[in-house]
Amino acid sequence: MTMTSKLVSNLYFWSVGAIVLAACIVLPGTSFAFTCDSGDLNGTCVISSTQLMANGEVISGAGDLIIADGGSLTTNAGESFSIAMDGDVVIESGGSIAGNLSSLTAANLTLESGGSINANGKGYAGGLGPEPGVSVHSYKQGAGGGGYGGSGGNGQTGEGGDVYGSVTTPSDFGSGGGNGSCYPGGAGGGALILDVPGTLSLDGSITSNGGDGSGGASCYRDSGGGAGGSIWINTGTLDGEGSISANGGGGGGAYGGGGGGGGGRIAVYSTTDTSAIDMQAYGGWSKWQWGAAGVIYTKSASQAYGDLIVDNNDISAPGTNQVLTTTLTLDNITLRNSGNYVVQESCGLSIEGVFTGCNSSGNLTNNGAVTLTSSTVLSNVTFTNNGTVYGLENLDLTSSAAFYSNGVFDALSDLTVGAGSTVEFQNLTADKPITITNVMVLDTGAITHEANGATQDQILNLHVTGDLDVQAGGSIHASLKGYSGGYGPEAGGAADYYKEGAGGGGYGGRGGDGTMGDGATIGLGGAEYGSVETPSDIGSAGGNGSCYPGGAGGGAVLLDVSGTFTLNGTVAANGGDGSGGASCYRDSGGGAGGSVLITANSLAGSGSITANGGAGGGAYAGAGGGAGGRIAVYSTTDTSALTMEAYGGWSKRQYGGAGAIYTKTGSATLGDLLIDNNGIATFATTQVLTTTLLLNNLTVKNMGYYVVPESSSLSIEGDFTDCTTSGSFTNNGVVTLPVSTVLTNVVFYNNGDIFGPTDLDLASGTSFYSNGNFDALTDLTIGSGATFEFQNIAPDKPFSLGNITVRNSGVLTHKANGSTRENILYLHVANNVDVQAGGSISVDAKGYATGAGPGAGATGDGYAGGAGGAGHAGAGGNGSTGAGGDAYGTLTSPEELGSGGGYCTQYAFSGGAGGGAIRMVISGTLTLDGSITSNGANGANGQYASAGGGAGGSIWITANNLEGNGSLYANGGNGIPWYGHGGGGGGGRIQIDADADSSSLTKLAIGGTGFQTGEIGTIYPIPPKAITSFMIESLSAIGEIDEDAKSVTLTAPYGTSLMGLTPTIAITGVSVSPASGAAQDFTDGVPVTYTVTAYDTSTQDYGVTINLDPPSSNNTITSAVYTISAGGTANETIVNVPFGISLADFLAALTAGDAYQSWDSSDLTDPVISRQELIVTAQDGTSVTYIVYINLTPGDVNHDGLVAMEDLILSIQATAGLETAAPVYGNADVNGDGVLGLTDSLYIMREVLK
Repeated sequence: MTMTSKLVSNLYFWSVGAIVLAACIVLPGTSFAFTCDSGDLNGTCVISSTQLMANGEVISGAGDLIIADGGSLTTNAGESFSIAMDGDVVIESGGSIAGNLSSLTAANLTLESGGSINANGKGYAGGLGPEPGVSVHSYKQGAGGGGYGGSGGNGQTGEGGDVYGSVTTPSDFGSGGGNGSCYPGGAGGGALILDVPGTLSLDGSITSNGGDGSGGASCYRDSGGGAGGSIWINTGTLDGEGSISANGGGGGGAYGGGGGGGGGRIAVYSTTDTSAIDMQAYGGWSKWQWGAAGVIYTKSASQAYGDLIVDNNDISAPGTNQVLTTTLTLDNITLRNSGNYVVQESCGLSIEGVFTGCNSSGNLTNNGAVTLTSSTVLSNVTFTNNGTVYGLENLDLTSSAAFYSNGVFDALSDLTVGAGSTVEFQNLTADKPITITNVMVLDTGAITHEANGATQDQILNLHVTGDLDVQAGGSIHASLKGYSGGYGPEAGGAADYYKEGAGGGGYGGRGGDGTMGDGATIGLGGAEYGSVETPSDIGSAGGNGSCYPGGAGGGAVLLDVSGTFTLNGTVAANGGDGSGGASCYRDSGGGAGGSVLITANSLAGSGSITANGGAGGGAYAGAGGGAGGRIAVYSTTDTSALTMEAYGGWSKRQYGGAGAIYTKTGSATLGDLLIDNNGIATFATTQVLTTTLLLNNLTVKNMGYYVVPESSSLSIEGDFTDCTTSGSFTNNGVVTLPVSTVLTNVVFYNNGDIFGPTDLDLASGTSFYSNGNFDALTDLTIGSGATFEFQNIAPDKPFSLGNITVRNSGVLTHKANGSTRENILYLHVANNVDVQAGGSISVDAKGYATGAGPGAGATGDGYAGGAGGAGHAGAGGNGSTGAGGDAYGTLTSPEELGSGGGYCTQYAFSGGAGGGAIRMVISGTLTLDGSITSNGANGANGQYASAGGGAGGSIWITANNLEGNGSLYANGGNGIPWYGHGGGGGGGRIQIDADADSSSLTKLAIGGTGFQTGEIGTIYPIPPKAITSFMIESLSAIGEIDEDAKSVTLTAPYGTSLMGLTPTIAITGVSVSPASGAAQDFTDGVPVTYTVTAYDTSTQDYGVTINLDPPSSNNTITSAVYTISAGGTANETIVNVPFGISLADFLAALTAGDAYQSWDSSDLTDPVISRQELIVTAQDGTSVTYIVYINLTPGDVNHDGLVAMEDLILSIQATAGLETAAPVYGNADVNGDGVLGLTDSLYIMREVLK
């Protein structure tokens, strides 16, 4: 049927939460084609056909409207119509409204499953709208996507459109995608406005999606997708399981790809929501760039402001910008699945509820003003603040949230960074901290700062007025946040050519050098800079390889904690690793560690603080490692057990140098400095202050190297102790040490001035190389395993000390010489020198180098050639092809160095260096229980050649008093015999001048062995030629020396073999023959001649006699158990022997009177019985027989150990008092009753009968 139309021109008004239609404006005389396929609008109107609605047309009535299967009301794109029914509107399965609805009002609205209201592609056409994508016209280009609720994605060349419209009252069309010259852009989604005061039951769909762009191989000018449109719903009850969407259209993608359309806008108001409706406002697909998400706004009757959802279906795309110029106030905001929401500079966002329930990385960017609740929890969302955040006092990040702070907070007090979450501060500098009351970082949580580039713009400067708690697994770090690759004040040198390695970045230490393929240095490491006590610089980057960027330097972490800093996690500012690969062979260097500066009232925990350098890339030649950074920690109280590291970075070529760790605790006026490189030998860490660095203690360990340059000074008020594993310290400037200084396990090079110490004690493992000056040193102690080497004492430049003590395994020496005489050990000692047992003053091999000196050995030439030994006091021995060197110097006042042995040309073997020179003037006592030596070194040798031995050097000592039993040696080195023999070095010179001498020192200056033994040296005054000790250890015999008789007498026990004995002999002189230790046969009482040769070649004979003791005549024995008569007669007795004793036990109870006795026990049985014999013979052959008597046993009258008939006969005889032919051996009162009678005989008879 035909009805009169009420046409209006899209005229409506709205307020938030309610849609108010304008009064119907009837245009008289106008007709339209809308027809109910059955029924009417005041009853039940059923639409079962497709009908095109005119723009502005209104369908209204008092009844119900049903759009049945196959029925559809449509509009053209860009045109709208309205429905105003007093009853219900039902869209059955297969029914639809396919056009823009400027309004739909009904008591209830039902969309059955398969029923739909859609305005898909009904918005602005391609290239049109407030924010269409940019169109393209050239070959192989892609147009931009249209914008509306979200920005359109960029095409390959055309930019996407921006956002516009309202969040809470969306009614705009989506803009069209940009056109390609061959293909139109996708149309934007239209607009649907639904006002249902009753129930909106949605099991179908309500959509306003943008249209897809197009593209094809025939044109290659792809168009962009259209933006989603608007859906604005106001209803009493929302029910159903359908869907609402305002998604952007896909970009055309045949070649370069058009940009995806931005998502649209959805706003749903409801009094009651029991639905499970899926709402979407996704950005459109693109091969180039997807469109940004639109916005979904929902508000229930109980809410004051409503909620906002930005969800982009896990697709990374541009942000969804807020376009309000006023503040948008929300109850809650949910950003999820890569949904990005941007509050622009002119906008404000106020969230009165919570920022929670997010998942899969949503993003909120504030460029304007955001107001949050006082306690806000961020979960699985990224919040970038470039503006101002108001109201927030307690911020809690959980479940992998991230907060990027480049703006300001007006009230932030407490910050908690939970599991997997990160806070990055982006606009802090050394003079611009952020202040927070309390900070807590939980396991896997992190606080950091933004990465720097070519300049230092960012650090982490955090002022905590309460407590800071970094729990186990949590971190505050700025690793890899320093200068980027190739940048920084001390970036590593670049590697631009094949098979090169770049240098490591420098900061707290020096960066390691890179290398060329042939091993030459090419990329130099960066040098040190920055402050030891207040570090705030970022680390320099490693040098770039032409294919790989250098590792970034570490950033800077500054923490000022007014309360307690509890660190069980990590604070780190490590440098990044360099890179390398076989495809390029131009490795980049490691970045230097950065800065960590901590000030805390109280420090606790067992975590770690690191500022380590990054590793150098190493695919081929190897780039240098980054240097360690700088750490400074100040605390009032420290109960922590923290580990701190500022190691240089690894490198295949050269590690980075150690950084510096400075700590100061409590009321100490000065702090401590630690230089530790984790046991890796590399560059020194140079002090960069031009003023004085004041320290309490300095620790240099584990291959840490620290240098005070010429322009700097260092003052250590405490100790230079507790060093381990050979740290190294070099002073080229000025160092002030305590009056009493102890150095432990450190290598100390002094090339400058040392002020302060009067007592210097080198303890365990310390080496001190003195090439500078001391202003006050008097007492020097060289402890176990320590060495002190003077490097600047010339023959006319003595060094003065008060006392010197050299302990067991300590060494005092001078620097080795070369081809000229420059260094000797020349000391004036005002008091005493004590060289303890095991200690030494040694300049062995410190004289002229190989082939140098006035008495150098001649070169050994050719195959199997042996070079000559060097000469000094004695001429060097000839080698097999090279002559020995000449003698030189004087007997008295010796100060010359020993010359070097000859060089072996065939195999490049070096001759032994000569001994150095020792001159000591001691006003007090020299106590020598150790050694003073100046020996030449042995020549090097191989299978077919040998170099010559070095000559002994000089020892000249003047002392008031000489004590001890040590040794002085100035022997020549050996020319090791082999196929080609080198000559032995000549002996050196020794002179001892003492006013009082109670010592028993051993002095030797002999030549070394070889093809020809080097000649003997000199000792002055010439010592006597005497045997001072003669001992034969195998006999435990020490000889008695009669110096007047020139005899030595020893005794040995009678019978001792005197064949092949090896005496140990001590002499004053050069040698003794037979030599000490040589086997010698002796005869009892017959002297053997030993000849001692003196240094002037004179000799003295000694007669050595061994007398055997006479043989022993002792044949007595004793016992603590038995009674034994005195020996010496023919027969003696052993009585009180237990009845039944075994032979072994009997003999064990006897003690020989002499070790040389022999016993004959062949007459004894087992067990032993009475009247048996033991014969004892003395060493001289005399003997005594001992008769054994066993104790009385009842009935054993004859004492034979048996009770038998013989005992009965004897007992009867004794009882009767008869005379017997045989003697009575014992009392017959065998029963012990005191009476001799028949009872005794009966007793024995009973025993016999048994």
